[in-house]
Amino acid sequence: MDAKQKEEAIKVLSDPATVEKVTEKAFADIDTDKSGFIERKEFAQVCKLLSKECGVPEPSQKEIDESLKAIDQNGDGKISKKELGDLIAFLFKLMVEEIKNN
Repeated sequence: MDAKQKEEAIKVLSDPATVEKVTEKAFADIDTDKSGFIERKEFAQVCKLLSKECGVPEPSQKEIDESLKAIDQNGDGKISKKELGDLIAFLFKLMVEEIKNN
C-alpha cells in the first residue's frame, strides 16, 4: 500500500458516515428476524459463517456467548444497532492504527 492509498484508507475508515453505512448494512444482514436486535441465535449463525469463510475452526458456544457478552454493553443478552456500531468503530480505529504503523 503506497502513501496515497494509506491516506485514502485512513480517510474512509475514520469517516463516521462510513461507520454508519457499514453498521446499517451489517445489522440488516444479521438481524434476520427484523426484531431490531441481534439475538444469540443470529449472532451464533454469523460467527459460524465468518469462521467458515475465513477458514478457521468454528467457535464453541462458550466462545460465542463470551463474545456476545463482551459486545453487549447493557447486559440485556442481545446486540443493539448502537452496540454493533461501537464495535465496528473500534475495529475501524484498530485498522487505522495498523495502517499508520506499517
